[in-house]
Amino acid sequence: MSAPPSPTASCDETSYSASIELLKYIIQFSYMIPTLILDILIIKAICFSERTKFGSNAFFLLFALETALLWTEKLWMCIALSLLLPLTVTWNLIISKAFLDVHFGGLSINYQRAVSWASLSLFMLVLCIISLVILISSTVATLIGISSLEVRLKSSEKNLCIVAVVMAFGIILFGLVRSAFMIPSISQGPYKNYLLALQYIVSDFCTASSPLIIIYMSTALREAMIQKREIPENVPNVVTVHSNQSN
Repeated sequence: MSAPPSPTASCDETSYSASIELLKYIIQFSYMIPTLILDILIIKAICFSERTKFGSNAFFLLFALETALLWTEKLWMCIALSLLLPLTVTWNLIISKAFLDVHFGGLSINYQRAVSWASLSLFMLVLCIISLVILISSTVATLIGISSLEVRLKSSEKNLCIVAVVMAFGIILFGLVRSAFMIPSISQGPYKNYLLALQYIVSDFCTASSPLIIIYMSTALREAMIQKREIPENVPNVVTVHSNQSN
């Protein structure tokens, strides 16, 4: 957080309710555990049980091709960005004084900024804007590319648009929350805890929505994850009768 509260963690026992705080963790587990299970099932279906089937699926070919081209043509740039981009957010944390902050029955790491203007919220907002620009430009470029093919992949185009809209919604909402932390009257006011809760909800939304989007958009993946044995109809039952014959 960008606000500089006291560097000592303290707990207001009068406003703390163990049952309510425990309920918050239970609610979070109630949708994060199913999300983890869905991720495992998706990986199992795509990489193992139905690998051959999804190797020719247009929905997954579209994203696999885009990722493969990015990493093969701009490998060193991807590696450099993966190493350097986190430092654009954390460099002020490294040189600042860190301490524990108490909220929602748990602890998080807070800091007193060594460089006053370099707030974490500012850098996170900049990264959100960059991510949104990259998402929009790459989506538009991909749609233009696949729409010019002789055989139109209309279902893939539709799926890509819906995925881009959901991702953009998460990025914009997260950026709005981070920008609110840049306003002292909000970040240090009585509604700070509600803003923190909204930030966690948005992060969980981005995490939990990913497998749901993939499953919803791909009929083949749904069928692979929910494999039902079909019992053929009108199949005569064959009964074997054993008879004992005595001479």
